[in-house]
Amino acid sequence: SVFYGMSFGGTQTFIGIMWATYFGRGHVGSISGAMLPIQLTTNAMGPYFGGWSYDTTGSYFLAFTVFAIASAIGSACAFFAGAPRRRPERLVAAA
Repeated sequence: SVFYGMSFGGTQTFIGIMWATYFGRGHVGSISGAMLPIQLTTNAMGPYFGGWSYDTTGSYFLAFTVFAIASAIGSACAFFAGAPRRRPERLVAAA
C-alpha cells in the first residue's frame, strides 16, 4: 500500500507537470476538466469489463490482454511524443 500510494501520488503530480510543460500553465485547468470525465469513465469501466470477461470466458485472460494492449499503445504514444516546444508565457499585468 505504501508503494501504491507513492506511485499513484507521483503519477498524479507528473500529469499536471506534463500538461503545464506541453500546453502552458494557463491551460492546465481546461485540459484537466476535459480529461477527467474520460479518465473516470474508463477507470470505472475496467472492473466491469474484467467481471464480464470472467463471466463470459471463465478467465481474466481477455481482460488482461486488452488492458496490456491499451497500456502498450499508451506507452508507445508517450515514448514517441515529441519534445514540448517552449513558448514564452504571457503574463497578465495586475490591474
